[in-house]
Amino acid sequence: MHQMMLCAAIRERKIVRLKLHDDSFPILFEPHILYTSREGAKLVSGRNRGSQLNSFFTPGWMTLTVDGISTLDMTGTTFQPIPGFGPSEERYGGSIICNVLQDVD
Repeated sequence: MHQMMLCAAIRERKIVRLKLHDDSFPILFEPHILYTSREGAKLVSGRNRGSQLNSFFTPGWMTLTVDGISTLDMTGTTFQPIPGFGPSEERYGGSIICNVLQDVD
């Protein structure tokens, strides 16, 4: 379920609000790419916009396991892809499911 919503947010370039299983504070996240790692884990990478309630989540690039997300909501706010983002980077070498640079139908 999270995979489908993440791909929709990536295609539409919408910020998501999510909580991780081990944290009760939501973070705002700009998902750029969803992929399967070489080890088989589903991962999402993007820009963390931070949390107003938890200073541990400082803004910046981060990668999360999809299984580690407990709640996920798409906001109505759009974002622009980070300049220089490239889905062909080696770290995405497993299998790309969706990314912000794919053509939108």
